[in-house]
Amino acid sequence: MIRDFVGSNYNYYALYLLLVLLLNLLYLAPPFLAASGDAGNAHIFYMADAPLCHQLPQRSLCLIAAPDGSRSVGDCIQQGTQGLNRDRYVFADSRGLGYEFGVCARDTAIYLFMLVGGLAYPFVRRVDDDNAPPLWLFVLAILPTAVDGGGQFIGLWESTNAVRLATGALAGLAVAFYAIPLLYYFIPVAKKAFLGRGG
Repeated sequence: MIRDFVGSNYNYYALYLLLVLLLNLLYLAPPFLAASGDAGNAHIFYMADAPLCHQLPQRSLCLIAAPDGSRSVGDCIQQGTQGLNRDRYVFADSRGLGYEFGVCARDTAIYLFMLVGGLAYPFVRRVDDDNAPPLWLFVLAILPTAVDGGGQFIGLWESTNAVRLATGALAGLAVAFYAIPLLYYFIPVAKKAFLGRGG
């Protein structure tokens, strides 16, 4: 059974999981590094995350380090939150210090649920099947993100992090069920086109 799992049929699936895991580590690392006092390395990660996201604190989650030493995750900005001049990613309020995640709340949910969807994938579909579900299901899954983000972008409303998390989770979950089959389709095609050999 284990030998079957690590066989060639699972190579592209494992590649997907590895890439998505690295993507998740990329945005999770900065607040934990910053909270532990490693501002230099946290800054490197924040800069690496910047091309992936706007990183607006009012649309992001923070790792909250309370004065009693406990930690939690919550909105970066609430009533009375102050940015600290020494670091654009650190905030202070009655909860303690907040260290912003590398990407916004919606992107956090998208990337996390791309991983969750990838882990759930073998329980739902054959991993090496290069047939994706019908496209209308993908459109249906990303529609809430498009409506919420689009309405916010053109100024019809200001969304909340709870809504961003919910819509991002649905979109991220869907991505796994389309990205994995695409890998099984495109990588062999690319190998054949560029290297002259298949799968």
